[in-house]
Amino acid sequence: MLFRLRGKLTAGMFPNERVVVIEDFEGHKYALILPEDMVVVQGPDGLIEVRLVAQDKSRALVRLPGEVMGPDRTVTVRKDQLEPVPA
Repeated sequence: MLFRLRGKLTAGMFPNERVVVIEDFEGHKYALILPEDMVVVQGPDGLIEVRLVAQDKSRALVRLPGEVMGPDRTVTVRKDQLEPVPA
């Protein structure tokens, strides 16, 4: 199941890439380098598509796309950070 996850957006090293910084449910930050066509820009924020792996009442385990600057491509986020992907 696909969702969109909100993160802070900055320019990448190259013109066609973006860096999106997301925060997990404990406040740890993860930086992702993505092609600009994988990011929906909303002001200073960006939305990225993530795959839902598991969830409980308040948290969701998601698989991140692209190149992750961190230990893993799966991360637990607050469910309120997610938005459904429009049909």
